[in-house]
Amino acid sequence: MLKRGFLLSRGANLADLIDKAKSRLNLGLGSAAVKDTGTGSAQVPTVGDADGLYPRRDSITDVGLDSNNPNLPYVRQAGSGSVLHLERKLGFTPVQQGGGMNMDVNKLYIGWASAEQKIRIQVDGVAMGGIFTEDQGMRLIANNSPANGVGTYAFLRSNVTVNPGDNVAASSLDYSNSNADSSSILLSGTWRCMGWANGVYATLFLRIS
Repeated sequence: MLKRGFLLSRGANLADLIDKAKSRLNLGLGSAAVKDTGTGSAQVPTVGDADGLYPRRDSITDVGLDSNNPNLPYVRQAGSGSVLHLERKLGFTPVQQGGGMNMDVNKLYIGWASAEQKIRIQVDGVAMGGIFTEDQGMRLIANNSPANGVGTYAFLRSNVTVNPGDNVAASSLDYSNSNADSSSILLSGTWRCMGWANGVYATLFLRIS
């Protein structure tokens, strides 16, 4: 039993107050704990929800960092318990794959092939080879363009008159020099004339096949 002089003032004794609003005011609750959030597992009975202080959840149970790694934020799916990792802000502007005119939705892979010292590209499961770049172009040509190879140039003499753009079979051509001398080294394929020759003088040819 409380001794005289220690009794609470009726205006501050919450058990004696009939006025609920005054009781809440004395406790400093504000609008907390007044919203009926229900008892189902999909509801979150959080204090302050009525004031919009807390987000609602939809089919998730947890939000966190996988292994406390800030690069692996995640949510856990309700029901299955699956961990779904979230994508962090990239910090750079990515290049969009597809979506342009006459583009399909195939998946592209681009990567550096260190052993070959070149950039390779792949479309779905099909390897498309290396990408020709300004810095690597001349080196790639030098490394992959043997004499008499398709795509290579040669100084040749034709036994028939040819004009720029004419295609000539290798059987009508011989390796030559500035004196229009002929060589006995055999040529292969088809060559395109990039100059002019009249059966006596030599000019530049490009092998096209």
